[in-house]
Amino acid sequence: MRNVRLLAQVICLLFFCAFLHAQSVEEKVRVVRAAAEAGKPKGQYTLGMLYRFGIGVPQDDAEANKWILKSAEQGDPQGQNAVGMMYDGGLGVDRDYALAVKWYRKAADQGLAEAQGLLATMYAEGLGVDKDEVEASKWHLKAAEQGEGKSQFNLGVRYQKGRGVTQDDKEALKWYRRAADQGQVAAQFNLGVMYYNGQGTPRDFFEACVWWKIVEKSGDFRVSNNLREVMSRLPAVEVSRALEKADELAKQIARRVDEKSNTSSFR
Repeated sequence: MRNVRLLAQVICLLFFCAFLHAQSVEEKVRVVRAAAEAGKPKGQYTLGMLYRFGIGVPQDDAEANKWILKSAEQGDPQGQNAVGMMYDGGLGVDRDYALAVKWYRKAADQGLAEAQGLLATMYAEGLGVDKDEVEASKWHLKAAEQGEGKSQFNLGVRYQKGRGVTQDDKEALKWYRRAADQGQVAAQFNLGVMYYNGQGTPRDFFEACVWWKIVEKSGDFRVSNNLREVMSRLPAVEVSRALEKADELAKQIARRVDEKSNTSSFR
């Protein structure tokens, strides 16, 4: 769970760097601060995140929390989600899972997919709320239907294991594939396993080879033994076709992930 939070913060940092690149940092900060001081919730949220990461301003968790909270109290879902992360991670405040759940829920109720996924995780782990696998699955589904890759992967796991939902390998396969198409490496690996074992689909060594090769191409070489084993079960011509398909799919996934990153914006 902590890794999920850190990853989300790193993504925010990269996004802010791209946001500031178009003009001088000083000019961007001036514009953002003016909006924040004028009471604009998006300006408050953005200024708070700049303080969080020390971009164009000194790194200051107290200032970050002040501005993010102002945004959240005006009903901004990104601000609410950030306050949830603040209490979840103990960022400049005492860690308080109950308050994290409160703020995640506010953002989740407004339809923010990231908050829905984080709220699902709190239910799954019983942090700040009674552990409830059904609620966890419900919120992961809401996020997954909006295209949240991590929730799509988690939903795949839940259907595969019957955790908070009726066990269904076909549904697991469906959600793993959606997450895999968004670059979720764990989903790509599990997809290969399901094709190899014939879970939710007829056994298919060719597709297992494709997805495990994509995993290896991502730099995760723990899959290499699996890949060698499945390649040994295919004729050489099929191995060649599988590797070509993996190469093309990997490129498509990379483009899709890049496009999704580039089209993100402050709203």
